[in-house]
Amino acid sequence: MRKAFASPSLRRLPPLLALTLLAACGKPANDGTAPTHMPVDSQVSADAADARDLAESTAKCAGNPLLKAMPPKATIGDLPFWYWDCEFNSVRAVYGKDGGKQVDITLTDTRSPDFDKQPAMIVDMLKRTADTTRSMTQFAVQGDVATRKAMEQQPVMLQVIGGPDYLPVIETAPSGEPIVIHVGAKGDPSEDSMSAVLKDRYVLVVQSRDKGVSASGMTGPQAQALYDPYLKQMHLDQLR
Repeated sequence: MRKAFASPSLRRLPPLLALTLLAACGKPANDGTAPTHMPVDSQVSADAADARDLAESTAKCAGNPLLKAMPPKATIGDLPFWYWDCEFNSVRAVYGKDGGKQVDITLTDTRSPDFDKQPAMIVDMLKRTADTTRSMTQFAVQGDVATRKAMEQQPVMLQVIGGPDYLPVIETAPSGEPIVIHVGAKGDPSEDSMSAVLKDRYVLVVQSRDKGVSASGMTGPQAQALYDPYLKQMHLDQLR
């Protein structure tokens, strides 16, 4: 597949899974005779191939049990549905356009019964990675909940971060767990994202990007206005 499926990341967490394939492609020197841009026909062919790859990726996700909790294949806010990308225990939905604004929603089942159906040599590694993903996301969520409570009781510290608009936003899942929208302090922007651990099993991460760069520097209300339309169209009550 020509288009890379880059998973959403939380820079405040350590890396949770590194299964990255690196390809080094050398470019021939331009001697003045070769064109410096891809011919139009070649670009059209590449774009068509990418579109086929993404359509195939979406089609392969059709039987994924996590789709019942995901938003619809429709325009949400001002972003159209783009594609799905799945593994046996996760589904990722991307809304937006290539090279522009995007919202990634990833839902992972860290206790999937299908772990034991994977190749024996990697089952233990996959389970450890899933456990780490769940525990570190939970740690980050609990940290944001505690930070908001502490800051609300310390007006001086609240002013240091820029005021109440820079507090983490805490929402509640149908099953009662906190869903956190993380934003950085006014003078210290960090990656803005939404995350939760549901039923001590499912990890939800929602991340916005623009031109490939993760969103940062938003206030809590701005981030909430961006992410809530997607959250409201999810069916998290379907997770068992």
